[in-house]
Amino acid sequence: MSNSTKGVHEVADGITERTHTKLPLGWVIMTVGLIAFAVYYIYANMPQWGGWSAYTALQQAHEQHEGAKPSLHEDAPGHE
Repeated sequence: MSNSTKGVHEVADGITERTHTKLPLGWVIMTVGLIAFAVYYIYANMPQWGGWSAYTALQQAHEQHEGAKPSLHEDAPGHE
């Protein structure tokens, strides 16, 4: 094995930079995947774009709860 200095450049204070090596494929896949997930996550959770918001969900649950509540007068005995 030889110590080749091809593609190795000194930046400063003895710190070297290897320019001939590529990023590992796993790093590239992980980076692209995280960026894609972040874009989807932001889109899905922004009320202006995706349409979902906690306030809207709470309001719908409240309306559903209010609609399911029977009136006190309808359940009273003797009510016709």
